[in-house]
Amino acid sequence: MPTSRRRSGIRGGPRFKNAADKEWIEKQTQKFDITILEVGGTIGDPENYILFEVINDLKHSSSDIEEITILISPYFHPKSDDKKFELSYRTKLVRQSFMKARERGLIPDFIALRVENTEEICKNDIAYISSDCKICERNIFFDPNCKNPYELPSVLSGQRFIHRLLRTLNLKPGLHYQKDRRIENYASAWNAVQNQRSSILIGILGETVCYDSYVSLKDAIEHASVFLKQKSEVVWLDEKITNSSLRKLFSIIDGLIVGEGIFKIKEKTTFLNLAYENGKPTLAISFGADLAVAEYIRNSLQKDIYIQEIKNEKNPLRIQKTKLILGEHKHYLDPQTLARKIYKKNVIFERSRHCSWINNQVIKVIKKSDMIISGSTANHNPSIFEVKNHPFYLAVKFHPEYKSRPGIPHPIFVSFLKTIINSGLKTGAS
Repeated sequence: MPTSRRRSGIRGGPRFKNAADKEWIEKQTQKFDITILEVGGTIGDPENYILFEVINDLKHSSSDIEEITILISPYFHPKSDDKKFELSYRTKLVRQSFMKARERGLIPDFIALRVENTEEICKNDIAYISSDCKICERNIFFDPNCKNPYELPSVLSGQRFIHRLLRTLNLKPGLHYQKDRRIENYASAWNAVQNQRSSILIGILGETVCYDSYVSLKDAIEHASVFLKQKSEVVWLDEKITNSSLRKLFSIIDGLIVGEGIFKIKEKTTFLNLAYENGKPTLAISFGADLAVAEYIRNSLQKDIYIQEIKNEKNPLRIQKTKLILGEHKHYLDPQTLARKIYKKNVIFERSRHCSWINNQVIKVIKKSDMIISGSTANHNPSIFEVKNHPFYLAVKFHPEYKSRPGIPHPIFVSFLKTIINSGLKTGAS
């Protein structure tokens, strides 16, 4: 039973967005048996208003669509020695979230409680939530914190979630559906890798120091790590770096990733230069790619170059600021390059989120150096850069982490980690 999944990040705006989103959802329902629409954020956020209206329109305007709503809410549980949390307090967030959703016209059919573990649910709490929200107790499930997050589908299956879901959709509980074993296999492989004592240490200078905010990048590394059966760990350099610790931090990491964000420019450029000079595997993404290109030209070729996102200069050698480029784009790879070797194809599709482009003057300078433009978009804008005679120094204007999946790692991250493993540069962090 194929499904479709879409993350929502819609901001409040003109009502024409309602029609566009409604049209997109209706097209998905025609392609699949079950379409899953994930509404991010918190109930009450203005970003969600439009999508709530769209879902309500679909419920009342189409007789061909069966719609159900699943509410995910935290549950406050007391410590064993703490008696201050009364039943009404423990369940307050759940009940208030339910009421807020109902005010918006979406009455949840299921509730998933975010808990530490199912043993800490207090007696009578489920009955109280059921009574107050007018929802069947059997439609309240536990969403526990799992050490291995990929075991969660099995946890939900053990609570007969699929059975209840099919019944609510008026589908036969015994209906045959194809079970994808990919996540189960990945969960098993994940456990095996996490039990290893030594690991690869990847240093990241990115948009944020928070795992939750830049989870896609950390997960892309994990996907490749599990695929290669080699444990890896991430250190967010943003939160640890100081002038005195910079070189020490560089010495302990096995590979460097520089992501987007116009903060800590000096630290990012210093790390990029150290990685280039010392042959340390390096991956620069989005704005990080602009920095990698600019620093190579500035330090290796001894030419002045400016990035307009940082400083607006009229120097002909500049990486120019443009409107935000979003979405999936086609890229053409040059033969006999690292990029072509990684992807094993001539044309690729990758998702972008950046607002700059490399002008012709910069392209001419690059073509006379050891830096290679190994990939370009359909309108000939350079999108992938690499350096000759370096184990792995790759800069990409797009976000490869957006396309990495458990069991289907992105080839760039696989190649990045494999270079570390095969080059003998691994420090063996514990």
